[in-house]
Amino acid sequence: MKTTAIFAACREFRNDPATNATWFQTFPPYGRYPVGGTVEGAAKDAEFVFDEATAKAVIESFKAAARDPQWPGILVDEEHYSLDRSKSSAAMAWAKDIRQEPDGSIWTRWEFTPKGRELWESKTLLNRSPAFACEKDGRYYRPVRLMSIGMTNTPHFKELSNLAAARAAEVKNKKGEIHMKKLMAELGLAEDASEDAAVAACKALKDKASAAEQSAADARTSPLALRVWASKFMSTLLLSAIAWRRHH
Repeated sequence: MKTTAIFAACREFRNDPATNATWFQTFPPYGRYPVGGTVEGAAKDAEFVFDEATAKAVIESFKAAARDPQWPGILVDEEHYSLDRSKSSAAMAWAKDIRQEPDGSIWTRWEFTPKGRELWESKTLLNRSPAFACEKDGRYYRPVRLMSIGMTNTPHFKELSNLAAARAAEVKNKKGEIHMKKLMAELGLAEDASEDAAVAACKALKDKASAAEQSAADARTSPLALRVWASKFMSTLLLSAIAWRRHH
C-alpha cells in the first residue's frame, strides 16, 4: 500500500443554513485519471481509479475513524506541509464529515481554524489536494483511505471544477460592473442601461462635438486651441469605448 498526494481543484458547497456547514469536493467523479508525477516510480500510463469500490473503501475508513470520540477529524494543512517533518503541520481545518454525490465524487465537511479561514476567504489558497493511501494493481492505483488534505493552488484533475477560476471571474465581473456604472453615469444614463443606449449616447456626443467644431471654425477660433480641445474629447471617448469592450 502506498501513500500519495494528488492536486485537485474543488468547489465550495453550502447546504446547511442552520450551521453554515462548508463542504469541499475532495475526490473526483467516477473515472480513471492519469497519475502523472504524483506517484514515484509509476508507469507513464498509470492511472488512478475512482469507482464504487474506491468510494466505499474511502468512506468506510473515514467513518471508522470518526467513531473514536477523541478523533479530531482529517487534517487539512497548508501545501501538504504535514508530510514534511521539517515544516509546520499546523491545521488549517479539520474534515469532520464525508458524503458522496450522484456522480461518484466524494466531499468532506470542514471546520476551519482561524488561519485556514483567513487563507480561504482572502483567496490565498483556493484548491484542494487529498493525500491518500492506495493499493496498486498493475498500472492502476486505487485510493482506499484519506490521510490528509492540503490547501493549495496547483490542481491535478482538470475534470474537477476550478474554484480559483470561478473566483477570479467573480472578481473580474465585479470590477467590470463598477467600471460600467461609472461610464453610464458619465454618459448621463441609468446604471442598467443597455449597450444600444450607451452607443447612442456616444454617437450623440460625437455629433455634438462635430457641431461644436464647425461652430468654432465658423467663428474663426484659433486652430491650435480647437485641435487641443478635440484631442481631449476624443481621448475621453476612446477611454469610454475601451471600458465598454473590457466589460464585454
